[in-house]
Amino acid sequence: MTIGERAAKCVRDRARQTGTVKGEMERLGVSVDCLFRWEKGNTAPFAYALQQMALSDYDVYYILTGERKNYEA
Repeated sequence: MTIGERAAKCVRDRARQTGTVKGEMERLGVSVDCLFRWEKGNTAPFAYALQQMALSDYDVYYILTGERKNYEA
């Protein structure tokens, strides 16, 4: 799975909890067209989108590496 595909999956998962995909993408400051390109593996999120994801408590480490970090002490 690519960075873009992982990012798109995370957005869709979050959108199921918070409302709509469009609303979630607007919250991140990214167009829905970008989401479609991420899903197809045509492109990856740019720095601004990753920053907004991090500020919205997305697991950006997972999006970038495909690995989940255990942050428990």
